[in-house]
Amino acid sequence: MAFKMKYPIKQLFLSTGTKRRSGLLANKIKFIVAHDTGNAGSSARANVMYYEKSANDMSASAHLFVDHLEIIECIPAFKLPEKAWHVRYDAGTVDNDRFGSEANDASIGVELCFGDPVKTRDSYARYVWTLAWLCEVYGLDPRLHIVGHFELDPKRKTDPVNALKTIGKSMDDLLEDVAFELEVCRYGDDPQMQDILKRLDSLEKAQNIPCPDWAKQAAEAAVKRGLLSNADTGSKDFYRLLVALQRAKVI
Repeated sequence: MAFKMKYPIKQLFLSTGTKRRSGLLANKIKFIVAHDTGNAGSSARANVMYYEKSANDMSASAHLFVDHLEIIECIPAFKLPEKAWHVRYDAGTVDNDRFGSEANDASIGVELCFGDPVKTRDSYARYVWTLAWLCEVYGLDPRLHIVGHFELDPKRKTDPVNALKTIGKSMDDLLEDVAFELEVCRYGDDPQMQDILKRLDSLEKAQNIPCPDWAKQAAEAAVKRGLLSNADTGSKDFYRLLVALQRAKVI
């Protein structure tokens, strides 16, 4: 099934050949860096316009800004993605250790706008969807291939945790929300499939045990279908449901 395009992505590209947008093509995209603007109350459009006005003042940049009204792509992130300068090269080695690449060379940077007058919960919903769409485009697992800026530059940065905590969310919550959004958007508005996904999600978290032999075939089928990133651990009820779904030829 086609991925559900819930929101439009507006292109408002920065001038190329500047400090903020060099025009250099990115390497193969291996991961996504989750940011927040660090500037409570600023909108996606205001941030992009500031970047354009100061295009030759500094090199800091990002690919996308998201608020409750707009998702703005200011440096190409999908077709022929370009490098953006959203993580310092000398911040540490986490990006190379985990992904084998510098963040600026092989990742997409996405900024969450938050704080009044930005409606943070609505902004977060668009942000989650944007991250899910990027995962779909680049074949990434949200739980493995999305990293917070604070993890890459822990001595200087706290984003996106700073914005997430304003709505009672954590980085782990974000990853789980993106993983769920990815599956929901893949299977559209099928209420039966959405109910199955919700039950799988709750059961998977209930009690973790290694996948028993009697459920391995069903677990492999669920992973192949794209319902789960893996089924290595889960509850007994979780595995019983997988087997039942396989027998019913749902997976």
